[in-house]
Amino acid sequence: MTSIPWQGTVLGIQPRIRLTRSFDERTHTYLGYALRLDGTIGEQRGELLIRIGAGTQARHRFRAGDVLRGRWRIRVASRWTTTRRCSSSC
Repeated sequence: MTSIPWQGTVLGIQPRIRLTRSFDERTHTYLGYALRLDGTIGEQRGELLIRIGAGTQARHRFRAGDVLRGRWRIRVASRWTTTRRCSSSC
């Protein structure tokens, strides 16, 4: 499995939710957090978005200004297919 190093400074943290509606009822589910970083992935510099779970945030308590680093694992699977997202006019 190939991996690419990344690192960056946390610019902000935002909760991720899934909002579902059915007729006149709305519900939401917490999916974790999104970290926005200014940093590098491989040789490219820019803004990164990293998704983490609620348990990871509770354990590490990431805050704006924290410097993070890690490795992005790339999985290659021939059974996965790419689908095109389209509207009702497709």
